[in-house]
Amino acid sequence: MKRLAIALWGLALAHSATGADEALPAGGSAALPLEQAIAKNLGRPYVMGSTGNKSYDCSGFVWRVMTDAGVFIKRSTARKYYLAMPKIEGGAANQYAFGRLVFFDDLKHVGIVDNEDGFFHAETGHGTRRSGFAPYWRGKVVGFRAIPQVADSSTPAGGTERR
Repeated sequence: MKRLAIALWGLALAHSATGADEALPAGGSAALPLEQAIAKNLGRPYVMGSTGNKSYDCSGFVWRVMTDAGVFIKRSTARKYYLAMPKIEGGAANQYAFGRLVFFDDLKHVGIVDNEDGFFHAETGHGTRRSGFAPYWRGKVVGFRAIPQVADSSTPAGGTERR
């Protein structure tokens, strides 16, 4: 019963907050605002439970970046984000696309994929930064999720491709 309640809460969180049933396409219309939000929040210290603007924990960093990029969801934990966000179809190439959420270490850590080589996150002892997947992090990957799409986006159709 508890799992069902958490799953239903997660679905409601993802869909009611965005007003859409689709995920942002990798490298699509949200790439530029997402890039800007990430860049704005890098280099800050790690503080457990913090959501910025001066410090972050991993899920606080993801929440802040999504909020700054126009994706409004409730602040939550990595585990609840994993349950709430849309699954990614299409194999490894699609999973490691820019803007995907990547989850680690039994759903205790979350970051935002840059490309197949690295991701952005808030790390204990290092703060918000870009880290490489290999060798340490790749072995701890649990899964990937898509960031929900904003229903009323002011970005023109076709968006900005990330290179």
